[in-house]
Amino acid sequence: MPAAATTAQIADIDGDGLADTEWMSESPEFRYGITTASGATFSLRDELAGPASHNGWTVTLNNGAIATVLDDGRTAQLYAVVQCSFTTPAGVNAQPYEFDMQNLRGNGTGVGCRIIDGGVWLGGYQIATAADGTRTVTFTEVRLAPDGSSATNGDVAAVATNVSEDDPDVVVAQRSSCLDAPVVSTSGK
Repeated sequence: MPAAATTAQIADIDGDGLADTEWMSESPEFRYGITTASGATFSLRDELAGPASHNGWTVTLNNGAIATVLDDGRTAQLYAVVQCSFTTPAGVNAQPYEFDMQNLRGNGTGVGCRIIDGGVWLGGYQIATAADGTRTVTFTEVRLAPDGSSATNGDVAAVATNVSEDDPDVVVAQRSSCLDAPVVSTSGK
């Protein structure tokens, strides 16, 4: 782990029952990594081009898949952790799965997680603004295969309807985060 990396303790991802550490470094390049309690370290280069702060987080989903999301405020990329390494799941048209963060491509305003039937589900948020200025927030489930090979869209559910711009669901739907999972970030320089 680079000495100047930003770090946070995360839930166990390698099955030894001990908390692990996620980290993000920006020198000499943007990198996100995980160091397990047993000492294994693995990382990947953050290739997003956004000029602002880059963020990353990792969480275990309802089906046992371990998802990592990296974002630059405009786009978020999905990775899977499989046997202490990162893989890139194939999404639509066999391309790496990405989330739209600012509705730049018209298909999303954020990425996050929701508790559904007692489990943690990953998904993309979309905010629609009505003529009267109220917002509707929807959540599209993303089903990440436990082996990291694919990520497919699932059910779409309404999260909030006819709410104001400062409603907590609207705020959450405009960022990249997963419930109370820690997020590590670069300075944005």
